[in-house]
Amino acid sequence: MSILTKICVVVLAVLILLGCPIFITQATVGPSFRQALKIEQARSNLHRLDAIAEKNAHNNTMAQRDKALADLSRLRDEKKAEMDKLAEELATARNSAASLQNNLAVLAAKVGGLEKEAATFNQRNDLLAAQLERVRKSNDELNKENIKLSELLQQTEVEKDRTDKLARLHQETIRELEEEIENLRKFGPSGQPGSEEIIPASGREIIGTVTEVKEGIASINVGSAKGVQRNMQLVIYRGHTLVGFLRVEEVDVDEAAGIIVNRQLEPMQGDKVTTRVLE
Repeated sequence: MSILTKICVVVLAVLILLGCPIFITQATVGPSFRQALKIEQARSNLHRLDAIAEKNAHNNTMAQRDKALADLSRLRDEKKAEMDKLAEELATARNSAASLQNNLAVLAAKVGGLEKEAATFNQRNDLLAAQLERVRKSNDELNKENIKLSELLQQTEVEKDRTDKLARLHQETIRELEEEIENLRKFGPSGQPGSEEIIPASGREIIGTVTEVKEGIASINVGSAKGVQRNMQLVIYRGHTLVGFLRVEEVDVDEAAGIIVNRQLEPMQGDKVTTRVLE
């Protein structure tokens, strides 16, 4: 036997010795390997199912997230619309408040003007009352003088000439005072320097009624719509009796008020006013 043959025999024997354990192992553990393969396949299926479930859960989560984002966007738009509406209402309210403030300022200015006019009326009333008191005192003094003159005339005929002269003197004084009183009654304070001129009545006849009388001031139910003007002088009468004259101081559209001058009787509510003296 050659060397090569011996070497081949030895190699074959080694291979047989090495292969026997492998064959023995394959023969004894074959069923366990198949069971492990099935278990591994089952695990693989479970992992695949878990992956599918996770994917479905992820898809559901994403859908819920998209829905939540859509709801949140819609809610945000609604809130923005509400905020815009509230901002518009707030701006309207601020404009209304500013308008009210302006109206209050205008009303305050008007009230201030009315207070000034009321003060002016009070001053005019005081002036007229003082003038009337002076006229009354003058009349009282004239009456006293007339009484004294009458007594002197009755006492003696000797003093007749002197009394006549004195009487004529007093008559002149009386006429002057009566003219002054008549002027005051007709024109009120207009006879004084710097006072306002009385406006004569126009050709249009004005007829009205006294609605209120208080402290020398009378109100009537006709105004600028009927042609009444400030400083116009109207006649006050009751029936066919002259009561006095009304000098118009304040005029509105449907009413007016003024100072009573040249009073013959006490004016009262219901007396008539006109632009002409009744025959």
